[in-house]
Amino acid sequence: LRVDAAAAYGRARAAQADTPKDLRWEALQSTLRRERPLFLHANELAQIRFALSLAERYAVRLILVGGADAWRVADILKQRQVSVIIGGVHPLPLRRDDAFDSRFSLAARLHTAGVRYCIARQGDGFGA
Repeated sequence: LRVDAAAAYGRARAAQADTPKDLRWEALQSTLRRERPLFLHANELAQIRFALSLAERYAVRLILVGGADAWRVADILKQRQVSVIIGGVHPLPLRRDDAFDSRFSLAARLHTAGVRYCIARQGDGFGA
């Protein structure tokens, strides 16, 4: 993974200050030092679980962007202090059998579970 390469680069720079700077890997160093969170786009449950495992593997702070299925693992999100940026309330439900108002009720479900969240829209002209 590229995160492995970024972590190895950070260790090399810490051990030898004369290691040449690589801006691609420098960009991740503050995240790997837990100074800044990692923002990952994840809507489906499998994507969210992967994001959680990645954050745990590299011991980084995580913020989910999208989070349509976040309510399904709200207890884990609360325990790990993972916040969710809900990607709007107007998209259609992910699955045929999801309630028609699942995107509207997501914020209430996260709130009830004690998960920090906010609601955002895409930054395109229509969303603005």
